[in-house]
Amino acid sequence: TGTDSCAFFVLCPCQGSLADTKNTNLTMSVIIAISAFADRGKTSAITALAKRFPMRDVEYFNYEGERLDGPDVGKILCRAKCDINGVEKTIGFSSEGDNAWHVNQALSILTDHSAKVLDVMVVACRTQKDSTYAISDFAKANRCGLIWTANYFGTDSEDNKTPVLSNGLDLNGMFAEDMVSLIKRLLR
Repeated sequence: TGTDSCAFFVLCPCQGSLADTKNTNLTMSVIIAISAFADRGKTSAITALAKRFPMRDVEYFNYEGERLDGPDVGKILCRAKCDINGVEKTIGFSSEGDNAWHVNQALSILTDHSAKVLDVMVVACRTQKDSTYAISDFAKANRCGLIWTANYFGTDSEDNKTPVLSNGLDLNGMFAEDMVSLIKRLLR
């Protein structure tokens, strides 16, 4: 309704179960797929999340696989380390998911062509294109858990897209805060 926002979480354990992570260390990789139609703010939401997540030793890339000194303008593709309860974990973020090529490139680059296992990867995709199949196929082939969700998206009273509601609530900031909490719980 109006300015309310919501997210949905659907867990698809491709092999194994995330339910067992409550009191134990994560034993498999998890992909969090941020799925939405075109121009719904996936890139800006994932970029905000990557900026907010406490990371170190960040490695930035472009979608051709070249290393960068910092984030690419207007998007993010990075892999980093983080410490959760004194245990080192590896996380990756990809904000481009318009088609299967972007998703496949991101997953290949983040995992160093399957040579590295990341604990959590946050990857953008469209809702009705081949990018969703690319994520599902990778998750199945690599025995990853898979969580499908969407970023928070808002419009003003004139139906203009906006990441900030009239009451000042920053939807990207709220999404990032909620996702940081989810990711930290997954990594415990």
